[in-house]
Amino acid sequence: MKKTRLALTSFVISTLPLSASVYGYEVVEVKNPGTITGQVTFSGDDPAPVKFMVAKDVEVCGKTREVDFVKVNNGALTDVAVYLENVQAGKPYLQEEIQLEIQTDKTVQPAKMASIEQKKCDYGSLLSVIIQGEKLEIINTDSVAHKMHAYEMMGNTKKTMFGISQPPELNRVVTQEIALKKGVGMKMQCDQHEFMQGFMFVAKNPYYALVAEDGTFTIEEIPAGKYTMKAWHGKLKNHPQVDVSVEAWKTTVVNLDYQK
Repeated sequence: MKKTRLALTSFVISTLPLSASVYGYEVVEVKNPGTITGQVTFSGDDPAPVKFMVAKDVEVCGKTREVDFVKVNNGALTDVAVYLENVQAGKPYLQEEIQLEIQTDKTVQPAKMASIEQKKCDYGSLLSVIIQGEKLEIINTDSVAHKMHAYEMMGNTKKTMFGISQPPELNRVVTQEIALKKGVGMKMQCDQHEFMQGFMFVAKNPYYALVAEDGTFTIEEIPAGKYTMKAWHGKLKNHPQVDVSVEAWKTTVVNLDYQK
């Protein structure tokens, strides 16, 4: 289908008609909004960071690498996304989250690219976020080769999405559209360096949050109604969830706990 781009650097979802659709999500006026706030915690002993001995490219990657896959701070868990499941309509995505392109059939698709930089054999943050259908810009600024292997994570299973080789002399910047079929998150791992791992939460509506360092979060402008709230952590399993009722102009407290 031929696409027509309109002012990609300035035209954002907040300027669209209320009936606009973004990758299956409809933007409508939220007349009686409520708020959910809470905290994500971890019950049990804090798992120790994983230590890796680096077998190659030590001049860039170092001789050892320690990765704290499960970060617990006084019982609070970080690197977690919380989200409302299957919300079909509501507030727009934030301007800094997403920009758009207009197709000739008047639907709207994400056009802004999120970025992951491979620098010093590291992806940066353990957990990041991308919008369903958004393009991911994968950058290699190292002087060594990387191969990002991306998996769609579905419960306790994972399925390969793509593998991209980036030797230092070629493919410094590669783009890949991200659209999950069943899962809500993806894992990234370099096939050249096993310690290079990261996770991305793939948002299918704007009712999500990445928790703060103390595990707290807030989601605002939620249409009054009943929802299922879930948490997602790239390394942990048995993701907690709770049914929640949101009342107009009120704040509902929801706490979610991961158990070891």
